[in-house]
Amino acid sequence: MSEPDHSARDLLFKTAIALMSKKGYHGTSMSDLEKGSGLGRSSIYHYVRSKEALLAEICDASTRRQASIAKAIVDAEEPPRTQLFMLIEALVTEIVENRDRALVSLREFHFLKGDYRKSVVANRTEYEGHWRTVLQRCIDEKLIDGFSEFDLNATLGMVNFSAVWMHRAPQESPQRMAERFTALIMKGLS
Repeated sequence: MSEPDHSARDLLFKTAIALMSKKGYHGTSMSDLEKGSGLGRSSIYHYVRSKEALLAEICDASTRRQASIAKAIVDAEEPPRTQLFMLIEALVTEIVENRDRALVSLREFHFLKGDYRKSVVANRTEYEGHWRTVLQRCIDEKLIDGFSEFDLNATLGMVNFSAVWMHRAPQESPQRMAERFTALIMKGLS
């Protein structure tokens, strides 16, 4: 039995990410995926069950990766402010390095249904839990006064939506952007 062709699968995903970031989930057809990847329809269906499965895998990989990174940060022996900076820097770095994937995950996630949606939501819930842990540690250290679900969602929204505008902003390193976001968040929650 031969090994699956990972390069063709990778090409399919790169093509899907590029197309969906520009045209959206519904604006990207299977024909677009065929043309963009050079794969035939049967080859595409060899790698994914459906266009929704493709979107789910794109979103799931992104959220699973961020949840794993966030867990390592929470488990690190670092002060809470440093952990907050590390969470932000990891997210900004992911956005800078994989902007199109970040845009697809951010803008197109709501099209997922059923088990596809549940999987991504579970990873997002885990990820947000790590943020709650770090923010609670900031409260315990009297670095911030408190936070609510609104504050958490506003914080994540602010950082996540940088994927939409950061390419138009003066070039700053992920570290510098994370420093600025951390200062804004600490000031806003104090």
